[in-house]
Amino acid sequence: VHLNNVEKIKSHFVNFGKVLFVQTVPSENKAYVQFSNSSEAQNVMKSQDAVLGNRFIKIYWAKKENKPNKDNNNN
Repeated sequence: VHLNNVEKIKSHFVNFGKVLFVQTVPSENKAYVQFSNSSEAQNVMKSQDAVLGNRFIKIYWAKKENKPNKDNNNN
């Protein structure tokens, strides 16, 4: 099952708060998710739940220089 899909990612992360932006980068097996505030993102970081039911998916803070350009988003 292909998990790096905007709709699947949104449906998982909406459980933590308002998702403003999702961009997938399939060639790098990455996705970027932006929430409406930092406390919602913190909730994701603290969660022990497997992302999309896959315990091998890791969550990291995006570095400013690595953030995607919103003009080319998949939102």
